[in-house]
Amino acid sequence: MRFRLLFGFVLLSVLLFTSCELEEVLDADSSANVQLYNLMKEEYLWYDKVPDVDPLSYSSPYKLMPHLRYDQIDKWSFVMGLDEYNMLMENSSYVGYGFGIARNSYGEFYVSLIFKNSSAYPDGIRRGWQITHINDTKLSSSTNINSLLGDNKAGVSNKFTFKKPNGETFSNVYVKRDIVMNTVVYDNIYTIDNNKIGYFVFHEFLKQSESELEEVFVKFKSAGITSLIVDLRYNGGGSLAVAEKLANLIAGVNHSEKIFGKLMHNDKNSDKDYEIKINKDINSINLEKVVFITSESSASASEVLINGLKPLMPVTLVGEKTHGKPVGMYVYQFENYVFAPISFKMTNKDGMGDFFSGLPVNYEVYDNIERDFGDLDEARLKAAIEYIRTGSVVSGRGIKRNCMYYPDYIGVNMMVIGK
Repeated sequence: MRFRLLFGFVLLSVLLFTSCELEEVLDADSSANVQLYNLMKEEYLWYDKVPDVDPLSYSSPYKLMPHLRYDQIDKWSFVMGLDEYNMLMENSSYVGYGFGIARNSYGEFYVSLIFKNSSAYPDGIRRGWQITHINDTKLSSSTNINSLLGDNKAGVSNKFTFKKPNGETFSNVYVKRDIVMNTVVYDNIYTIDNNKIGYFVFHEFLKQSESELEEVFVKFKSAGITSLIVDLRYNGGGSLAVAEKLANLIAGVNHSEKIFGKLMHNDKNSDKDYEIKINKDINSINLEKVVFITSESSASASEVLINGLKPLMPVTLVGEKTHGKPVGMYVYQFENYVFAPISFKMTNKDGMGDFFSGLPVNYEVYDNIERDFGDLDEARLKAAIEYIRTGSVVSGRGIKRNCMYYPDYIGVNMMVIGK
């Protein structure tokens, strides 16, 4: 079964190159290795770079995949367990605490975002709360936080001590469990100098995202916003179908039927090439300005959205350059595995698409993790609003106190097209 994924995740389609005789002779992992190897020789975008190896000499597809990837470019093709994949893509869930963590250049750790399903959410914990201790360990710039957080399995617990923005401290024990993600993490509408601005933080292009996007755009349209800020700073990608949906909501009024993107496969599969066009959605908005907040964690479907809109309308980027993933996957299911080889690249209508070094920003602004989303003094939001008001950014420039992000969820920088 194959799923088609773009720039972040995967889309399943047909089973590959299987023979009953082969499966009778080989055990499950060996058979899966053969399937993966044959798949990479046929569907992989860089199939001509796949080395000739004996797939049976590797203990599992997990061990085999790194030896098949074209490492000069490909950092993304992966193997995942079917259950794990379904949790993430179908159920929008993962095992964790429900909040992300980032570290600034001073070595301080902060909550970078939090999902509503997190046990910490009812306690009032939000982005901008500093994490000072995990159990009895005081955090510092030399702390290996991943080792303190524990294995990614349900039941693992840790005591966290937080310092609130007002200086008060708060401690509690949290247990890793199934977390269902809300992908619109925050939204608001601002009226500033007669500018009605819609702002939302979007985290992953997943199955339930379409309904969440509809809900927020209904609010934006009803309020009559004329400018939009889309915060993708931690968005590693996901479903291409969701990226299309968001593009339609942003550009559908003035650019219906125009080309949003072109998918291109290897020369063995050129018959699969096709174009994606903008369609007007019932909640599409007539926008004068669109600003994207980005970082090096903005990947895949996030980048395709930005790149596809650039030739159609004025698009401004604030933050730091994006990850650099102009290619996408199909996900193939075999037994209890999914295989996600890079299978196509995507360009915009002008043919621009080889942004392996990332999409550059118009204004470099640091990630102000000490402030919550929506805070008008948060550096990147402040700069985005300044651009909408004045047409330029003179404050908050420069990558200062740039942070290292530790996501509390499974991320593989994929863009998925859909099932």
